[in-house]
Amino acid sequence: MQSSVKDIIEARLGAVGLTLSEVELNGLLVDHDLTGEQVYDKAAGPAVKTLLISHMDTILARPDVEEGGYKVKWDRVAVTTYCNMLRMELGLITASVGTVTSRTDRW
Repeated sequence: MQSSVKDIIEARLGAVGLTLSEVELNGLLVDHDLTGEQVYDKAAGPAVKTLLISHMDTILARPDVEEGGYKVKWDRVAVTTYCNMLRMELGLITASVGTVTSRTDRW
Protein backbone atom coordinates (compact mmCIF):
# COMPACT_ATOMS: atom_id res chain seq x y z
CA MET A 1 0.00 0.00 0.00
CA GLN A 2 1.29 3.42 -0.91
CA SER A 3 1.25 6.14 1.72
CA SER A 4 -0.13 9.60 1.21
CA VAL A 5 1.85 12.78 1.80
CA LYS A 6 -0.40 13.50 4.80
CA ASP A 7 0.36 10.07 6.34
CA ILE A 8 4.11 10.53 5.90
CA ILE A 9 4.05 14.01 7.46
CA GLU A 10 2.04 12.82 10.46
CA ALA A 11 4.30 9.77 10.94
CA ARG A 12 7.53 11.75 10.76
CA LEU A 13 6.30 14.41 13.16
CA GLY A 14 4.96 11.72 15.47
CA ALA A 15 8.43 10.16 15.59
CA VAL A 16 9.67 13.23 17.48
CA GLY A 17 6.48 13.60 19.55
CA LEU A 18 4.81 16.35 17.52
CA THR A 19 1.30 16.58 16.13
CA LEU A 20 -0.46 18.92 13.71
CA SER A 21 -4.02 20.13 13.71
CA GLU A 22 -5.95 19.67 10.46
CA VAL A 23 -5.84 23.45 9.90
CA GLU A 24 -2.05 23.62 10.40
CA LEU A 25 -1.51 20.65 8.10
CA ASN A 26 -3.72 22.09 5.35
CA GLY A 27 -1.93 25.45 5.57
CA LEU A 28 1.49 23.82 5.31
CA LEU A 29 0.39 21.66 2.38
CA VAL A 30 -0.87 24.71 0.49
CA ASP A 31 2.28 26.70 1.31
CA HIS A 32 4.45 23.90 -0.14
CA ASP A 33 2.29 23.10 -3.21
CA LEU A 34 1.31 19.65 -1.93
CA THR A 35 -1.98 17.85 -1.35
CA GLY A 36 -2.61 15.50 1.54
CA GLU A 37 -4.03 12.78 -0.69
CA GLN A 38 -1.06 12.88 -3.06
CA VAL A 39 0.87 9.60 -3.08
CA TYR A 40 4.24 10.03 -1.40
CA ASP A 41 7.07 9.26 -3.78
CA LYS A 42 10.68 10.27 -4.29
CA ALA A 43 9.66 13.37 -6.25
CA ALA A 44 7.56 14.63 -3.32
CA GLY A 45 10.38 14.00 -0.82
CA PRO A 46 12.16 17.37 -0.98
CA ALA A 47 8.90 19.35 -0.66
CA VAL A 48 7.81 17.22 2.31
CA LYS A 49 11.20 17.63 4.00
CA THR A 50 11.07 21.41 3.48
CA LEU A 51 7.55 21.43 4.94
CA LEU A 52 8.73 19.49 8.00
CA ILE A 53 11.65 21.87 8.54
CA SER A 54 9.42 24.94 8.32
CA HIS A 55 6.96 23.52 10.85
CA MET A 56 9.63 22.32 13.26
CA ASP A 57 11.34 25.71 13.17
CA THR A 58 8.09 27.19 14.52
CA ILE A 59 8.11 24.56 17.29
CA LEU A 60 11.61 25.66 18.29
CA ALA A 61 10.39 29.25 18.56
CA ARG A 62 7.51 28.36 20.90
CA PRO A 63 7.98 28.92 24.62
CA ASP A 64 7.55 26.20 27.20
CA VAL A 65 4.31 26.69 29.12
CA GLU A 66 3.75 25.91 32.77
CA GLU A 67 0.52 27.04 34.36
CA GLY A 68 -1.54 25.60 37.20
CA GLY A 69 -0.08 22.11 37.04
CA TYR A 70 -0.31 22.03 33.23
CA LYS A 71 3.02 21.83 31.46
CA VAL A 72 4.02 21.83 27.80
CA LYS A 73 7.72 21.35 27.08
CA TRP A 74 9.26 20.82 23.66
CA ASP A 75 12.09 18.36 23.14
CA ARG A 76 14.24 20.93 21.42
CA VAL A 77 17.24 18.61 21.11
CA ALA A 78 15.25 15.98 19.20
CA VAL A 79 13.57 18.57 16.99
CA THR A 80 16.86 20.35 16.25
CA THR A 81 18.62 17.06 15.49
CA TYR A 82 15.85 15.98 13.10
CA CYS A 83 15.76 19.40 11.40
CA ASN A 84 19.52 19.30 10.87
CA MET A 85 19.30 15.78 9.46
CA LEU A 86 16.66 16.94 6.96
CA ARG A 87 18.74 19.99 6.05
CA MET A 88 21.75 17.75 5.37
CA GLU A 89 19.62 15.45 3.18
CA LEU A 90 18.47 18.49 1.20
CA GLY A 91 22.02 19.83 0.93
CA LEU A 92 21.17 22.98 2.89
CA ILE A 93 23.96 22.34 5.41
CA THR A 94 26.94 20.03 5.46
CA ALA A 95 28.08 17.84 8.28
CA SER A 96 30.91 19.43 10.15
CA VAL A 97 34.00 17.29 10.30
CA GLY A 98 36.62 18.01 12.90
CA THR A 99 40.16 18.47 11.73
CA VAL A 100 43.33 17.78 13.62
CA THR A 101 45.68 20.71 13.48
CA SER A 102 48.40 19.44 15.77
CA ARG A 103 48.90 16.16 17.58
CA THR A 104 52.40 16.93 18.92
CA ASP A 105 51.33 16.81 22.55
CA ARG A 106 49.72 13.37 22.05
CA TRP A 107 53.01 11.61 21.24
